[in-house]
Amino acid sequence: MVFERLSFTYDINKLHSYFKDIVIPIGDPICPIAPGFGGWSVTSSNGNWQDGWRKSNETVKPPHEYNVPTELCVGYMKEVLEDIKNKGLHPVKVRINNLPPHSKSSIHRDYPANKFKARLHIPLLTNKHCCHILYSETGVEQSRIHMAADGSVYMFWANIKHQYVNDSNENRYHIVMDVTDTVGITENFKCITQ
Repeated sequence: MVFERLSFTYDINKLHSYFKDIVIPIGDPICPIAPGFGGWSVTSSNGNWQDGWRKSNETVKPPHEYNVPTELCVGYMKEVLEDIKNKGLHPVKVRINNLPPHSKSSIHRDYPANKFKARLHIPLLTNKHCCHILYSETGVEQSRIHMAADGSVYMFWANIKHQYVNDSNENRYHIVMDVTDTVGITENFKCITQ
């Protein structure tokens, strides 16, 4: 299984209020590589919301180094992260990603195929024209999913080839973080040793 919808949810209205009242006023999203793709860091390596966005040739630090709360780790977002941590998922490199209208990422993988790396998504603002696509090693589409912005929480493998697509006229925003399930809260993403 490459995607999993987890058994718990968060209050989407509180997340929308957090985004509108806290995130948007802090400044435009950091967009270091593709025009428009980027976002805001909720945790970073130095506590600044602008840290952690890789520029084209920059070496990325290991995810566990992005664990310092930024000025965006407040209110309901802080409660959500504490709950995820208390569930045993160990969130790091927490961000709010933006994908502009009519755009898509390259087909890529965030970690080597031999590394155990899962990513958690909480869709914040999205629509049915936005999806995640997972690919085989040869580039054949294997799975496609739209993640509804209703408070649901999703997991997928970040160490396999994937792409995100926004074929709509609206920005798509997701809360995204690397997690490790060491207690077995997920069905398909358990990691007993890490």
